[in-house]
Amino acid sequence: MIIGIDASPAARREKTGVEWYTYHLLHEFMKQDTSNEYILYTSQPFSDEEKATWPPHFTEKVLKSPTKWFWPQTRLTMELLKKKPDTLFIPADALPLVQSKRIITTIHDIAFIPYKDIYEWKRQQYLYWTTWHATKRAHTILTVSEFTKQEIVKYYNVDPARIVVTHLGYDKETYVPASMATTIPDALILKQWDLMPTNYLFTIAPLEKKKNLPTLIDAFAIVKQSFPDLQLVIAGKARLAEQEVLGKIGESKYKDDIKYLGWIHEEQKVALLRNARLFAFPSFYEGFGIPVIEAQSCHIPVVASQAASLPEVGGEGALYHEAASPEDLATKIAQVLSDYNLERELITKGLENIKRFSWEECARKTLGVLSQ
Repeated sequence: MIIGIDASPAARREKTGVEWYTYHLLHEFMKQDTSNEYILYTSQPFSDEEKATWPPHFTEKVLKSPTKWFWPQTRLTMELLKKKPDTLFIPADALPLVQSKRIITTIHDIAFIPYKDIYEWKRQQYLYWTTWHATKRAHTILTVSEFTKQEIVKYYNVDPARIVVTHLGYDKETYVPASMATTIPDALILKQWDLMPTNYLFTIAPLEKKKNLPTLIDAFAIVKQSFPDLQLVIAGKARLAEQEVLGKIGESKYKDDIKYLGWIHEEQKVALLRNARLFAFPSFYEGFGIPVIEAQSCHIPVVASQAASLPEVGGEGALYHEAASPEDLATKIAQVLSDYNLERELITKGLENIKRFSWEECARKTLGVLSQ
């Protein structure tokens, strides 16, 4: 069987959710499947260093396009008009216009429907249309949580039998506690931002309204009254809520102890995460929420919103707060900071919780669908 994959996300240099999802699945496919032939369609090539590790049954097909937008609907569509693979896998939900023999796609979340102010209007409309198109054309839809499956059924009236949940994984070799770190110079990375280990709260979130960062900033101001040496570190790309979030930081009495770092490289993210005192994730809406299990893998206690998929993913290894309440968030953070036994309990339960998740299992279930 020939399996074609839109591998463009994995080839990007700056990776976040969908990019890492595609990257890890490809590497697991290379380990787990030696019987099928793979064609990786990309808009920009993988590095030669990356391709040097590929087995012979994986080949790249670079499809250059004059425009950044609509690559699946234009350049990939043109390629499929010439030759279709037996199965086409789209790791995000932007399908080509031509109907391949069999299309499998992943819908990670549909936050753009309940939260209409996340993206610019044009992107909002694009996401709605591409997701609608995916629900109509895909043979099988993969999604990352039971919560998101129910959201797809609710908003797009999809038969639940067409949707398969494949929980995401985490990089267990990279996300280890600071005591086990051997390859990343954590001290140098922390020094870059004048941070001390275990002296800061950490969150990873682009500046979007659904990430609920103003609530975290208000909660931090409450917690600071009891923990005056504590700092807050926020890492993530600037998005539409940039002015609101940065304005909130500027208005804070404790603005000098709040650091917004922007987008950071993976090694920086790992170092900051595993040296944090606590990981806070107050999001209103998550399709999955990988940072929660990454923090648990690093032996860091987690306080997260009780909204959307987060209780499903965090399990008993997180303390949950009412999403819109800075007072409740502050109370939960203070409980963890002041109660050693609670902190150890969350860490222990977090380590038990992450046994449910792995890229190996995610890839195995995905291959089961692709190979049908």
